[in-house]
Amino acid sequence: MERPDNKLILMVLNVVKNPVYNIESLTINFLENEITGNSSRNELLYCTYWLEFHGFIKRDKNNVEKKYYSITEQGDFLLQKINNELS
Repeated sequence: MERPDNKLILMVLNVVKNPVYNIESLTINFLENEITGNSSRNELLYCTYWLEFHGFIKRDKNNVEKKYYSITEQGDFLLQKINNELS
């Protein structure tokens, strides 16, 4: 799987880390805002699945409040690393 762009990874990780995030926030609300830049829905979903496949985010087992994903320790590390690279 090809690694998504760092800006897209950063955006998805920030959304997943947000306590009020849900899957609709990622695919609908964020596409309506400029925060995603030129990213398509497919690119956002690909990035989400890429992050899950590589262990940066995980699916919530109980699916409480339809959160769907949470960030892992490895994902927090990647988030900090990308933030440092882009600053």
